[in-house]
Amino acid sequence: MLVVGAGTGGCAAALWAARAGVSTLIVDTRPGDGIGTKACGGALSNDGVATVAEFIDPPNGAEIASTIAGGTLGSPGGRSVDLAEPGVIINRAVFGQRLLADAIDAGAEFRQNTTCVGWADRDGQVIRLRDAEDRERDVAIRVVIDASGYRSVLTRHGGPTHVDTPLRAEVGIGHYALVPLATELERPDWVRVHVSPEGAEDGYGWLFPVGVRMVNIGLGGSLARVDRPVRSHLAGLIEKWDDVRALPPLRSGTGMLPLRRPLAGVIGPGFLTVGDAACHANPLHGGGIAPSIIAGALAGRIGGRAALKRDAGVHELWPYASETMRTIGAPHAVQEILRRLMSSLSRDDLSFLAEELGRAGTAYRELYGSSPGRFMRHLVSIVGRAARRPALVTGLLSASRQAAAVHRLYRQYPSSPDQLDAWMRRVGRIFGGQERERPR
Repeated sequence: MLVVGAGTGGCAAALWAARAGVSTLIVDTRPGDGIGTKACGGALSNDGVATVAEFIDPPNGAEIASTIAGGTLGSPGGRSVDLAEPGVIINRAVFGQRLLADAIDAGAEFRQNTTCVGWADRDGQVIRLRDAEDRERDVAIRVVIDASGYRSVLTRHGGPTHVDTPLRAEVGIGHYALVPLATELERPDWVRVHVSPEGAEDGYGWLFPVGVRMVNIGLGGSLARVDRPVRSHLAGLIEKWDDVRALPPLRSGTGMLPLRRPLAGVIGPGFLTVGDAACHANPLHGGGIAPSIIAGALAGRIGGRAALKRDAGVHELWPYASETMRTIGAPHAVQEILRRLMSSLSRDDLSFLAEELGRAGTAYRELYGSSPGRFMRHLVSIVGRAARRPALVTGLLSASRQAAAVHRLYRQYPSSPDQLDAWMRRVGRIFGGQERERPR
């Protein structure tokens, strides 16, 4: 098995495959000591930690930068709502290094500074790799797991049997900076999120504590709405929090990520795609740590079993597609419905909705669960308080109906690849156009 990318999803995949006795090779373009670094806020709710713990050893010790009790959600109108949502801020570098070490300890081989050029022979399962000295070689692989991120060459060029290409509005771009502070934070257990800041009007900005004198600050939105580099707006975001005395950043970075439901086709002959390459990140806030680990572990288990059986055909790998669509696809499709609604609203209506969602408490948390029923009922309940906002009322009622329909569809993902085309057409009608197919 070849695993392309040593992020959270790739390491989880390699860990599960190697533990099963599969000869597993992980390659990554970065040097070994760069594994774990990523443009990311690193936030994970306690529910997310519990989910991750079902598949790998969860973050612990130095891998946890801060323990969070809750946070403040700021609206475009300037008002804010406090949320009691406990979780952790992960030290991504330390966590990523440990995940890689776990995979290697299980028997996986790791090659650093190695680029996956693409398919040398798709039908023959041959991958072309390039090392740090620009030497290329072709390797024949029984099973390939693509965990190389949003810009993946394998997934975008002939990996899955079906590919629906993300639109520009379905692609996010974010920038983060690790910033030391001149004074200690009053609440190092409290995150801050600002909806629709300047430079990311259809996204959000964040401030996540990393201890008492360090913060992870960033912002992100869709590529379609960003008119200049998002990093140029970071100083304006920091000014919104006048109690934060920021010093020059120690580290910063910019990255692209999907802001949409998962790809309809995530497998092909001898091929599985996970994480950002499969559009597994949360469409509402871009978080991808937990879903990438879930998908990676499932891909490593199911792909590893196929490799050992010497049968990695589409039907043998189909359980991976079915399980990820039910566990990740269903809630993420609902979240995309909400993101589309929020993007269509005026700033005044968006402020009202953000504040209402913040007050929802436990109902708001249902948005991130496997059953968003309570959340959809809460959307409808807002209608009564939005009587003087006709555009918002229409949007809420429509979004509630669409969310119910799409959640049901993803929970009923086809039991065989023969039914995928018809399923894709049904999903496409909900999202305003057929999923873009490219059969092999």
